[in-house]
Amino acid sequence: MTLTPQEKMKRLSPSHDHFEQVSDPWHVDAFAGTGVEDMLNTAIVMGNPRPFPTRGTRRKVWYSVDWCGNLIQEWGEDTPPGEK
Repeated sequence: MTLTPQEKMKRLSPSHDHFEQVSDPWHVDAFAGTGVEDMLNTAIVMGNPRPFPTRGTRRKVWYSVDWCGNLIQEWGEDTPPGEK
């Protein structure tokens, strides 16, 4: 199911403060050097809409961020309304 930007805005967490574009935090490269590479290479997370961890080119994605900088909700690769 693909949501329009307006529908996504309605579904934002009440904790939403602003948006930030970050390198995909669920990419296998994000865990390099942490000692969990072997676990990640065999991880299966049920209910995750995309493979965990993601592989290939690490992409930039937009996230909803709370007032103290925690990533709370993935927006996706499309630029959220009001952002450049």
